[in-house]
Amino acid sequence: MTMGGFSVPLIFALWLLWPAGLLSADNLLLHNGHNVEGVIVSETQDAVSIEVGGGVVEFAKDEVREIRRATPDEAEELYARWGRRQKKLKNEELAAQVERDKALEAWRQSSARQEALKVRQQEEQLRLDAATKAVPAKSENGHIWVDAQVNADVPATLVVDTGSPTVLLTFSFISRLQLQPKDLQVISKITVLNGEQKAAYVVLKSFKVGDVEEKNVPAMILLEPNAAIEKGCRDGLLGLTFLERFHVTFDPANGRILLRSISAK
Repeated sequence: MTMGGFSVPLIFALWLLWPAGLLSADNLLLHNGHNVEGVIVSETQDAVSIEVGGGVVEFAKDEVREIRRATPDEAEELYARWGRRQKKLKNEELAAQVERDKALEAWRQSSARQEALKVRQQEEQLRLDAATKAVPAKSENGHIWVDAQVNADVPATLVVDTGSPTVLLTFSFISRLQLQPKDLQVISKITVLNGEQKAAYVVLKSFKVGDVEEKNVPAMILLEPNAAIEKGCRDGLLGLTFLERFHVTFDPANGRILLRSISAK
């Protein structure tokens, strides 16, 4: 706002444009219709300076239509009113600053919590990644195949079958594992692929796929040759007596399955 040839901040205008009916101090009635309320602090033949509560504004005399001067009591009341107004504005600003500070602190705390959560999630992911092992696998004829080592040094190629309750090995593993009749606990019949088969229960000393090795893995071994099973499953099935020890993720696009030990929750 521009008055008297000067640029007047908006806060000054709150005092400068005081309604004429509320005048109680020195007032400059300007030719442009505005009324300026305040306390005249200096006056010359050519200009008049008036304090308006937020500073001093000078007006050329030819801008002023009339000067109405306040009594000392009215001037004192005006200063008191300015003081109350300034105090109110200051308190309002302090209250607003407190609210801004609270909002800033809440934002900082929220950001800190989010950052801490992000760090924990990253640490957890690193822990899980470290506990997850990739096992080479290949997809063929609608099945996923893995190579295994049974009892440390006996190779086997197995179909991964999460629907099979057990690791199942074909008849040839009786001789390949050098098992004796006393080592075999006969189970009368089990259902495998194309029907019921005679099988024996054994506990494998070790069973390894990729870099993942487990001890004392229960398994079943067929007690009779079966060409259909050997053609469809080669050396057998990788079932739940091994897989249930892991969280299993199939990743055929990258030719692997991912195993994370259940103990690494």
